[in-house]
Amino acid sequence: MPFEFQPHKYPERPGCYIMRGEDGRVLYIGKSVNLRSRLRSYFHQPQKSPRFRELVRNVAAIEIILATNETESLTLENHLIKMHQPPVNRALKREDSGFGELVLTSGPHPMLRACFRSRRGDRPEPDDDGAVVRFGPAGEWCLKTLAEFLSDRFRLRTCDPMPDEVCFRWHLGRCGGVCAGLQTEEEYAGQARYVAELLAGDGSGLAGLLRAEMERSADRLDFERAGELLRLIRALERETDAQVVDLKTRHDQDVLYLGEDGMLIARIKRGMLSAMEYREAERIGGVPDDRAIIEYYGSSGAHVPDELIVNRIGDVRGTAEQLRRLKGASVRITVPKRGTKRALLELCELNYAYRREAAASCGGIWV
Repeated sequence: MPFEFQPHKYPERPGCYIMRGEDGRVLYIGKSVNLRSRLRSYFHQPQKSPRFRELVRNVAAIEIILATNETESLTLENHLIKMHQPPVNRALKREDSGFGELVLTSGPHPMLRACFRSRRGDRPEPDDDGAVVRFGPAGEWCLKTLAEFLSDRFRLRTCDPMPDEVCFRWHLGRCGGVCAGLQTEEEYAGQARYVAELLAGDGSGLAGLLRAEMERSADRLDFERAGELLRLIRALERETDAQVVDLKTRHDQDVLYLGEDGMLIARIKRGMLSAMEYREAERIGGVPDDRAIIEYYGSSGAHVPDELIVNRIGDVRGTAEQLRRLKGASVRITVPKRGTKRALLELCELNYAYRREAAASCGGIWV
């Protein structure tokens, strides 16, 4: 049966959409600040690209993951594309693209580099001990441009491994020449500490530094440089908005929102939101409670995470013990009242309300 797109079933909110074929395979992943409007453009406007005409013909279902702002949508889209590798998507498939972090490495001569975490688990994670400070997540261009600006401004090395003699950057005045003893170890360490403070702060110091450099460039009539710095400032403001789909944690978490008529499960893999699943009450043994949690992990074969974040629970110790038996290791259960974990629950509540309505209007299937 051909897929029939009905606009009123899709929210006018930011988020990601996952287009699937008849066999459930992910065909395409996208994002928008207005999901209804974006999806309407596929089905109510002629597609010029042959690959998108073919996509529209093969769509059988569309899964929605709501976000709270544009930054969350961008970050989540980046994760999901790398995880699923949809055939119609062309951008963001490389692991070293999209959203990542700016890292100041440890050691006697720290340097800045853009790092991108593996989403598919087919390569080892970067060594967390090899970083003094991490900044992000932010987009690829933003990270690399910021790394270049700070390295030049504070004359940090970019050579890896470090050579025994100065490179071209020293002749341009962009490196202190610590490799050849032209800068003392103490001077270099002081510059690196200042960069670490900028990246670890609330962002005001970094923004002030960029704006001051932009004004100096404009005073020198170097409008091209001033324009690039303005673009960087705006990118940082946009891409470092508060978001909860890419976190600093490195352990697996599940966020369970227990409603009156069902349960929504969000899976966080190594700090990255990877999937959401809605289960109606009858599929989890009736009223969503402690027993429903145990039933979900015990009967569905779902992976038991290292930490469970829930909006309510009756017997924390008893539930943790039963989950420990299923996992073979201890499981932490958290009922947050504030902070990032509370924000994760609020995101799940938002998606729970949408999926509950979608399931009720569409017989429990994706719209």
